[in-house]
Amino acid sequence: MLEAFLSPSSVAHLRAQIANEAGVDKTTTPLRNIWLLSPSIHRAFRNGHVALRLRGSRFNPSRKVEPDQEFAREIQNAWCVLETSYPGRVSGLLLGDGTPLRGMVGFQFSTPDPQTLPTPSIFLFEVHRRFATALHLFSIEDTIARGWPQQPRGSSDLLGFDIPVLRQVFFSSIWLYIPSWLRLRCYLLLGRFGRWFYGLGIEPSVQRLPFGLVLKTCSRYASSSQNEPNALQLVERYASSIPAPRVVDVGKYNGTTYLLMTRLRGQMLNEVLHLMSYTERDRFADDLGFYVAQLRRQIPNITTDTNTNKNQKKGGYIDYNNNAGSAVLFCNTLGGPVVDHRLPSGSNDDGSAGPFHSESDFNAHLTSHLRCSLAEVVGEEKSIRYDHRSCFTHSDLHYTNLLVDRGRLSGIVDWECAGFLPEYWEFTKAMYGTRQHPVLEAIIRRAFSTVGLQPYEAELEVERKLWACTPFG
Repeated sequence: MLEAFLSPSSVAHLRAQIANEAGVDKTTTPLRNIWLLSPSIHRAFRNGHVALRLRGSRFNPSRKVEPDQEFAREIQNAWCVLETSYPGRVSGLLLGDGTPLRGMVGFQFSTPDPQTLPTPSIFLFEVHRRFATALHLFSIEDTIARGWPQQPRGSSDLLGFDIPVLRQVFFSSIWLYIPSWLRLRCYLLLGRFGRWFYGLGIEPSVQRLPFGLVLKTCSRYASSSQNEPNALQLVERYASSIPAPRVVDVGKYNGTTYLLMTRLRGQMLNEVLHLMSYTERDRFADDLGFYVAQLRRQIPNITTDTNTNKNQKKGGYIDYNNNAGSAVLFCNTLGGPVVDHRLPSGSNDDGSAGPFHSESDFNAHLTSHLRCSLAEVVGEEKSIRYDHRSCFTHSDLHYTNLLVDRGRLSGIVDWECAGFLPEYWEFTKAMYGTRQHPVLEAIIRRAFSTVGLQPYEAELEVERKLWACTPFG
């Protein structure tokens, strides 16, 4: 069986390595199978959760593991990559110097004298990588068999999630009467405690705090520092059933805007998608589509003059084509420039674009940095529309911004790109994040096939042509 899994020649070479380890072969040193690891990395390495490869090489499960020159050569001073296995990244992995291992890390093998103190055998690493895949998948099967964990109860969750009494203190006028600088100093102190107690998160600008709170540093884009708090307040006011964070406080300290908000239960979709059943994936997509429909129907574009008689409701949306005023058609939630990774930077210093008073202006901006028109990129003028409605849009339904708790959609986070954009933008932007992920693509397509939504296939085709020549705006 081992020969079928590797190859006869590889097994023979492996036996020679084992004989070398046992000291049977006196002609070579037995040190090529020794590699010191930290305790957490050692456990993960034994269970197949991490594996090593030479930088520039990729694992090919169909390739036989042969003891050729590639595997037999020394890796003295060679760059290697230690990476976690996919899917289901293992957390809590610390390198020897205490640095967390997140995804992968590159390093060089070197010893003072390769003859007396050789580097480990790359052949053994390749054999381990072949077994690591199977071991890791066995671990995932065990996790699925155990089912979703139950919510923690009692005092063990004291610092983890919302305490209503504390929330009331934060929201009360008594707390808000305290000077802003003093409140923010308190939040920053809680942030230091959070980094010590919970560790750093994946996003450096977002820090988990005790008592079900999160502190976000809104300094990346000047035009979005107030946009995200305003977007969350609009969601709470007009579509409170949507699982979005609730704004607790927002203020500026030493020139930086900080947003204090509630924390939502759940893990990022990409961390647990492989654990979800087909039924749970369908239900997740249906829930996502339901919430997107609520955003589009229930949150009005308050940046537009809605007092004019010309502004009429049409199918739950504001029909801006009937607005005789100078409506801000596509903008952030405050009527200002839009921050979106798919839009080219405008004349603003912070990389934002707009606002736009018509869809023709918006379309022209999509290719403004290419010195050509959208029709020239697409190739067909008739495939470009100029009559899309303006809808409230999250604009970043990436799988890292969708939370899952026990198989259900439990939260939508990161609203800094939210604004009023063309009705197709939510779909095409979400599809942009599913490239080379067919399961995620199926989820997004199902979400936009629910009642009140539609997959914008023609617009998606136009966007794909734009992605080919300007993927990041």
